[in-house]
Amino acid sequence: MIITLGVWGATQYCAYELGHQENLGDPWFILFGYPVYIPWRVFEWTYYYEVYAKGVFATSYLFIYGSFAIEASFTGLYCGLEGKEK
Repeated sequence: MIITLGVWGATQYCAYELGHQENLGDPWFILFGYPVYIPWRVFEWTYYYEVYAKGVFATSYLFIYGSFAIEASFTGLYCGLEGKEK
C-alpha cells in the first residue's frame, strides 16, 4: 500500500510540475477540479518525456524510492517483532 501511494504521489507530482499538459493523456478522474492520473503513468511519462524534464522526474523518483525504503523498514520491523514473540 505504501509503495502504491508513493508511485501515485510521484505521478501526481509530475503531472503538476508539467502543467497537466494534454500530452500526458486524459486523467483517470477529476477530484475537486484537480485531475487525478492512474498511478503507473509516471513510468510511461518517464520513457517519453524525461529528456525534457530530468529534474522533475528525478524528484518524482525520490517519492518512489522513499516509499520502497519505508515499506522495507516497516516489513523488517514487523518481521523482527514477530520473531521476538515466539
